[in-house]
Amino acid sequence: MRPEPARVRKSQVPVDAVLQQQLESLGATGLPATIEIGPGLVTIQCAGAEDLLRQLVLLVHTADTAFDALDAGLTNLPRRAPGRASSPGDGKQAATA
Repeated sequence: MRPEPARVRKSQVPVDAVLQQQLESLGATGLPATIEIGPGLVTIQCAGAEDLLRQLVLLVHTADTAFDALDAGLTNLPRRAPGRASSPGDGKQAATA
């Protein structure tokens, strides 16, 4: 019995004009303030699942296009205490990977 071919799943993150503009400006501006990186820690502020996916697209795009700068930032930044990304009651969730 042959396994079924894997189904190609369309991305759940639509690349609209706003996201496209953010992707194009990443080289000049670096990661948005909603994404903080440090040795062994990535903190992402988001307003929900779709926003989290958009932030991840920006992080992956940065890794693809500016890996050396991203790597240098990860090895040269002091470690921060977890949980500083959002304050209670600000309506945003922080996802830590």
